[in-house]
Amino acid sequence: MAEVSVAILGLGRLGTSIGLALKRYNEQGKQHQFKISGYDGTSSTAKSAQKIGAIDNIAGRPEMAAKDKDIVVMALPYAEVEVAYDFIASSMRAGAVILDSSPLCQTSLEYAKKYLSDDIHVICIRPIINPAYLFDGADTHENGSVDYFKNGTLLLMPSVKAIKEAIELAADFGSILGMRVHYYDPAEHDGLMTATDTMASVLGTAYFYSMTKANGWQDAQRLTNPSFGMLTHKLFDTHPDDLRDLWMNNSDGLVSHIDGVMTQLKELRTAIMTKDRDAIEFVLEASSKEYESWYNRRYNNRWQDDERFESQSPGVGAMMGNMVGGFFGNFRVGNKKDDKE
Repeated sequence: MAEVSVAILGLGRLGTSIGLALKRYNEQGKQHQFKISGYDGTSSTAKSAQKIGAIDNIAGRPEMAAKDKDIVVMALPYAEVEVAYDFIASSMRAGAVILDSSPLCQTSLEYAKKYLSDDIHVICIRPIINPAYLFDGADTHENGSVDYFKNGTLLLMPSVKAIKEAIELAADFGSILGMRVHYYDPAEHDGLMTATDTMASVLGTAYFYSMTKANGWQDAQRLTNPSFGMLTHKLFDTHPDDLRDLWMNNSDGLVSHIDGVMTQLKELRTAIMTKDRDAIEFVLEASSKEYESWYNRRYNNRWQDDERFESQSPGVGAMMGNMVGGFFGNFRVGNKKDDKE
């Protein structure tokens, strides 16, 4: 039974859930076993992840976690990503694969080009999670779960320098987590993430900030319930530095979406102010109908009428056996041969 060494940098909900899913795979007695080192900037978070069995050991620094690992999962807060690439560059071995879950793929690929050698392969990933957690957005390590990726989709955005075997390994990694795999262009991914994730943080922050400036805030805050918490949760689980960098690093796309929402808000404002029943009903009914369609497709992870979910890609067992034993092994053999020469 061969051992695959993995480092998870960042042990929030995503990193912790990845560790738990890999440990579940280990329990199935497969051909390969994952040995997991974890790093988090908050030591108590790393200790909690180890306590629940998501990681085997804790590294005090990112470069210590990534040293000589087969796979490095980047799940750090956005503001820490560039520093992490700089730190781990000298400790990573030839042939290692980085799976980077940062929200803006193009920025990560620029960091990789700046700091890493060409024999390290970077694949940006975006987990589209288990629909059971669709309305549970809190991104904290306490919310990590073994089934976080079940019936989800793993988006892959490979670096142009990533070799075929590294990309296939990333696809099988997604299958092990319980996800189907879909490929995206990095620029396309970043634009869609801005629309579906980053924009939500802008709306929630703007609304919360406006509420705190309102005369009735002292009384209103006593009446807050889940609807308010879900809208504004990014301020709870995301550091202001991360939000700042996300907003600034994709400002053009974000401004375009802000303009669109502002136009719609102005129209809704006019309809509500004038008590235009027909206009209000039109927006609500059209939105409700489309929302139902989206929710059903998202819940079933089925975007075409003839589409069926498969939790594993074809040949996943053989692929992991051949690739982890062959791909990584070939690099190690090659390195030893080079050393002898």
